[in-house]
Amino acid sequence: MEKLFLYYRRLRDILIYSDTQVMELALILVLCVINPTSIDRLNTTPDLWTYSGVILGLFLFIGIIEDCIIKRFWATNLLAAHSVGILAFEIVGTGLEKHQISYVVQFLVILYITWKCSKEMAYKSARQHCKGGIKSGK
Repeated sequence: MEKLFLYYRRLRDILIYSDTQVMELALILVLCVINPTSIDRLNTTPDLWTYSGVILGLFLFIGIIEDCIIKRFWATNLLAAHSVGILAFEIVGTGLEKHQISYVVQFLVILYITWKCSKEMAYKSARQHCKGGIKSGK
């Protein structure tokens, strides 16, 4: 129960004070709620590919509530590859249609978040090295 309260406090602090974590939470909602419900807009992408985005979204959520930059970094990198996969399926299959442009926007947002996470990870890694060792990657 204490851990749930800690997660609640972190989530509240993220919503009040953070910069990219709020954007990551919005991305999680898109990946876990909107994309699976609008799967009929994708012509050639397999359904399993879209549902795997839900798993990656949950992995990103765990990284956020545990305040683990390594998990967030890997989740955003995997999401970038996942998004490239969806776009590739659609471009090669039938070409992008106007109702699939939201996936291009998602890809651009994911690239921005990936860039910000990599900067944050580099900063935290350099700070840990200056202190004399890496402990947990937080």
